[in-house]
Order: sequence, then structure tokens, then C-alpha cells
Amino acid sequence: MNQLPHKDQDALKNLFNDSMLEQPSDIFTASVMNRLNLAPAATAIKYEPVITRNGWIFISVLTGLIFYLAISGTVTDSFSSKSMMLESILDQGAAAAGSMLSGSVALLLALVTLAAFVLIGVESWYRQSRLRTT
Repeated sequence: MNQLPHKDQDALKNLFNDSMLEQPSDIFTASVMNRLNLAPAATAIKYEPVITRNGWIFISVLTGLIFYLAISGTVTDSFSSKSMMLESILDQGAAAAGSMLSGSVALLLALVTLAAFVLIGVESWYRQSRLRTT
């Protein structure tokens, strides 16, 4: 009867053993893509800042306000009679902020906030100058 040859004795299998197979080179995919004109096109990187110019203005005003409140201590200026409600609200807010933060802690917090915003701004400017495409 017709019997299948043993796996180790199969002539065709011995012909196509592992030593006969070649590994593709490192640039095989790139060369095939290049021959087919399917190479990826270079795309220009357009820089878009995460924080817009208006955002930086708002952050600067907020930081300036924190500095002012940290340096001046509490809001004790007298207001006109028309703004008595505003004065009481500011007094309550200043009292709450004064009880939570002493003057030196608030100043330190304002300096750390300013330093963080300056570093973020410098990093943003650096990235924009490095990624500028012409």
C-alpha cells in the first residue's frame, strides 16, 4: 500500500529546511514601498499653541491679582457708599483667604505660579521656533 514517508525522511521537506530560507533585509519594506511609489509623504508640522494669546493674558491678569493680594495683605481700602455690598463680599473673601494663607505663603504661591507660567511660555516659544516651517 501507499504509505506516507516519515517526516524526517521526506525529500521535499529536507529540500526546504530552515537553512534554505532567507530573512529579508532591514530596508526591505522601505525599498518595496519606494518601488511602488507609496513612500509616505513628508508632512509639514503646523504648530498650534495649547494656550492661546487671550489665555496668556487671562493668566497674566490672574497672576498679577494674586501678587497684588499677596503683597497688600487684605482688602482694607474704603469704598464708596454705592459699593458697600461689594466691600462686604471682598472683606469676607479676604478674611477667608487670610485665614487659609499667611502673607508669606501666598507670596510663595504667587511666585511659584508665575515661575510655572514663565517656564511654560518659554517652552512654548522654544517649540514654536524649532517647529517653524518655511
